[in-house]
Amino acid sequence: MPEVVLQRLRAGHGQWLAEFRPVSAVFIHLPEQDYLSPEALPRMQEVVTCCQHLLRRYQGHIYQLVMDDKGTCLIAAFGLPPSGQENEAAHAVEAAEALHHELTARGLQTSMGIATGRMFCGPFGSASRRQYTLLGNAMNLAARLMQDARGGILCDAATAEQARSRLEFEPLAPRQVKGRSEPVPVFRPRASAKRQRQSSRGVLVGREAQRQRLETQVRELLRGQGGVLVMQGEAGIGKSTLLEELARQAEAQGARVLRGAADAVERSTPYYAWRELLWQLVDGVPEEEGPALGARLLQGLAGDTRLLEWAPLLNLVLPVGLPENDITRSMAGEARAEGLQALLLALYERWARGTPAVLLLDDAHWLDSSSAALAAGVARRASGLLLVVAARPLDDAEPSGAQLLVEWPGAVRLPLEKLSTDEISALLRRRLGVLGVAGEIVHFIVERAEGHPFYSEELALALREEGLIERRGDTCQVAPGAGALSRIPFPDNVQAVVASRIDRLALHEQLALKTASVIGRVFSRDLLSSVYPVEEDRPRLPEGLHHLARVDLTRLERPEPELAYRFKHAITQEVSYNALLFRQRRQLHGEVARWYEQRGGEEPSEFYALLAHHYDRAEEVPKAIEYLERAGEAALRGFSSREAERFLRRASELAAKFPQHDDSHRRSVRELNLGHARHQQADYPQACEHYFRSLELRGWRAPRTRGGMVWSALGHLFRQVAHRGWPSRFLDRARGARRADLLHAGAIYGELTKVAWYRGDVLALLHGTFTQLNLGEQTGSAPEIMPGAAGLAVALGLAGWHGLARSYLERALTLAGQGRHPAADALTYTQAAVYAIGAGFWDEARAHARKAGELLARLGDRNVWEGVRALEGYVHLSRGELDAALACFDEAYASARSGTAQARIWARNGHLAALLPRGEVPEAMVAELKALVEVQSGTAESMAGHGLLAQAYLRRGALYEARASADTALRLLKEQQPMSSYVPFWGLVAMTHVYLELCEREGAGPQARELRLRAREACGLLRSFSRMFTLARAQAALCDGWYLALVGKARRAGRRLRDGIDVARRLQSPWDEALLHLELARRLEPAHPQRAQGLATAEQLFERCGARHGLLLARALGSHEVRLPAAPVSLPSSGVPHDEEADRDSGRRHRSPHHGP
Repeated sequence: MPEVVLQRLRAGHGQWLAEFRPVSAVFIHLPEQDYLSPEALPRMQEVVTCCQHLLRRYQGHIYQLVMDDKGTCLIAAFGLPPSGQENEAAHAVEAAEALHHELTARGLQTSMGIATGRMFCGPFGSASRRQYTLLGNAMNLAARLMQDARGGILCDAATAEQARSRLEFEPLAPRQVKGRSEPVPVFRPRASAKRQRQSSRGVLVGREAQRQRLETQVRELLRGQGGVLVMQGEAGIGKSTLLEELARQAEAQGARVLRGAADAVERSTPYYAWRELLWQLVDGVPEEEGPALGARLLQGLAGDTRLLEWAPLLNLVLPVGLPENDITRSMAGEARAEGLQALLLALYERWARGTPAVLLLDDAHWLDSSSAALAAGVARRASGLLLVVAARPLDDAEPSGAQLLVEWPGAVRLPLEKLSTDEISALLRRRLGVLGVAGEIVHFIVERAEGHPFYSEELALALREEGLIERRGDTCQVAPGAGALSRIPFPDNVQAVVASRIDRLALHEQLALKTASVIGRVFSRDLLSSVYPVEEDRPRLPEGLHHLARVDLTRLERPEPELAYRFKHAITQEVSYNALLFRQRRQLHGEVARWYEQRGGEEPSEFYALLAHHYDRAEEVPKAIEYLERAGEAALRGFSSREAERFLRRASELAAKFPQHDDSHRRSVRELNLGHARHQQADYPQACEHYFRSLELRGWRAPRTRGGMVWSALGHLFRQVAHRGWPSRFLDRARGARRADLLHAGAIYGELTKVAWYRGDVLALLHGTFTQLNLGEQTGSAPEIMPGAAGLAVALGLAGWHGLARSYLERALTLAGQGRHPAADALTYTQAAVYAIGAGFWDEARAHARKAGELLARLGDRNVWEGVRALEGYVHLSRGELDAALACFDEAYASARSGTAQARIWARNGHLAALLPRGEVPEAMVAELKALVEVQSGTAESMAGHGLLAQAYLRRGALYEARASADTALRLLKEQQPMSSYVPFWGLVAMTHVYLELCEREGAGPQARELRLRAREACGLLRSFSRMFTLARAQAALCDGWYLALVGKARRAGRRLRDGIDVARRLQSPWDEALLHLELARRLEPAHPQRAQGLATAEQLFERCGARHGLLLARALGSHEVRLPAAPVSLPSSGVPHDEEADRDSGRRHRSPHHGP
């Protein structure tokens, strides 16, 4: 019976005998025998005894001796316990060579085939008769190679690759073997040819440079300069060691240190990395949870009423025992994430007490996006903080939350390379606790480990535990009888080293490591004890865990009473986990999930992500789907949209495979939440697709075509008329399941309405608002009625029906004024502000925007707050209050820097629209806006951005870029007709001014006709826009007058400009009025009496607005320093220019007398 079987049976581990492990199989064809002759049995005994002796020498095991019609075959295996997995491929080849030499010397001809691969190793058969079996592709391949060897030795590519560091191989032509569709690469070992490796593999990067960089960072931190430091390197390269060195330096200089880490199992658990940090921020202890921890947190937030209201949000990180209140229940999505960020920032500032601090995040490649975003927000807003991120190189195929931190602009990057020989020698002395290490040992480890610190440490420990090296006094020497270390087989990679060490543990310790690997990187003693599969061994677990920590495979994470350990390295966990059979993994994952479920009680919300992970791996489909859905919903509430989408998509995959565990109602809810996730990521087409599917699964026929939407909108229009005419028959009539379905549909149409507004889709906006309002009125639900009525007011305002719009808006505002539904109230005030700004009611717009901003700030909904703050800035901009507008845009941008691209483009568009009148065109801002409009292509914000960029380029004399941006804006705006949002207005105005100025520059040049056509199109778009939005009427008059003057219709131009002046005065828009006076004056003869008066009025208005660019132009015109171009200036066409630099120079030489708003 194999030794591995005996050991496990004696230890009571018979059910855990099976495992996966890398094995090298050797098939040996023995000489043909006449088995009927009297000499046959002794002869065979002699051959088998010889094989046993040589195989044992090379740590191999005889697996089978097979006799059939094809002859006699002995099968050996290398890599089985307890011999370990130390260079099993090289062992197999060396044993085969020795056997071949020995049998040939005895006059016997043999053929051998060797193949290496991952195999199932375990029992096979019934309860009454079974055998220890090896199953895997490598077994079949080795048999085929043996048949083809023809008296020699052949091996596969995997064997040659793994043994190449010790042996030399001759590549042969690939061969076709039975069972393989493609030819197989084949190698032949060269007899007795051992590879002699060079003692040096080139210059290795040490750690002195990194140490100096850390000292510099600490000095800068002490001077108040924080920032972000990123350490990246492969697993085990020394990132964690450098983190500790930085912590030591910082603490020695008086700085405070926070330590946190991510976990592979917890990579989808929102805010997991912040659990340990939260304990540290309140000077708590890891085992402290519930009311005790909640009391500490409240004490840390004392004095700030708003943060105390938000305190229950900390339950997103840890169960702090603080119940939800009306405010936190009203917060959703990004609002909760923003509130949590504000809470942790406040706790950090009180913890740091003005002292410089370092925040360490280890294993950041496993960070969930919520933890990464939170770390980014804290690093951005906290003063005197150095954020240090340690991560492996990120995998592009699997996006990580750490990407936000690793790619942080301006971060100091600290790449980690391998260590030099001297550094490895110092590392070994410290690790082995000696003053010196023999040169032979250092040389061997450097050669085999190639400067990898973790590999070097593990290899040294394996040598010591094997008895091959020993301590003599204060030095470490090769043990007597060990021979040359270069001949001792050891693993060639870190995983094999760890597996070799695990194989040398006691069986119950091996099983404890495997069981712990299922739990995660960190595992508590209580959980491990509860799920450990061999009950008889559980009393020995404390001793075993202590030993695992003593041999440095694990480390103490938390002391008693909540005793917990951490795998020293993720590789240790991975190797242990991969050794388990799928059946064993499923069993253990199920036990772990049930433990968490029992501990969480009736509502284990803090364990949703873990329960989803473990039930999924356990293949308990109903439970997996349930907790994946719950985890997705919880992630959405914390604005962790990517994690939410991952959970929900996995739930959908499982439900599709096992439809018996699903129904249309659950699918509808999943689709709705997937829509929310895509909506949070500003992926509007996909969000709409999920919303439509959710509606259809509830039996609603959601129109997807334009024609269908028209008919549906008309139907809802008539239904709204019926609601107004016969309220008792239609309003608040739905009950029970019908009411639930209506509320579900109303919520979806509310989201579709938001998407329609963002995308500028008038028809979808009308359809969505009518539908949402009708559904809300049927249920009597105020949170649905308010945004529905306010949204309908916006849509009716676009159609010019302001009287009807006012009635709906007043109804919505009356409900919002009751203050019962903060989230819906904030949305209603936001929509009221949108209506007011489009209609030119500046005071109303500002009042509603401020009310919405106050509610949103209280709710912590940063994304919508940024939009409302930008809206208030646009109100100031329309009034010509440039400084006030810039202040609003500054606040919106400062908040949006860690938010979505959409929020940043809102603010940057506003910045540029306010800075251009002042004559300022910041180059960095232009570059940033250019990148943003490419990311947000096709949205209303990007349309505005392209137009503003066109004017910015024109101011800088970059005519080709100005023309290209204007053409892009014109194309997008034409595709989006009619427009439902005021957002493109400032870009539309800027684009139109660019075309008109280019027409003036071109004069009668070759591009004059094309430019005038574009200018006429742009003026027509602006005129159409002004019919829907009153705020555009003054600018529409300005551009029409400008264009009419260009085409020689001076009288019509004058009338249009004078009409525009009247409109600007009625709208109380001094900036527009100043532009109109300037344009009218410059079209008059210098001696005309109204010219001087118009210029003086323009100067006064420009000065009042702070529009320095217009002021200078007006003064220049008044002093006759500016003239219209005397000769046409050639402009580039819409294609690629012949000489872009010449075009720019041409733009600089010929300055126009007017450069737009």
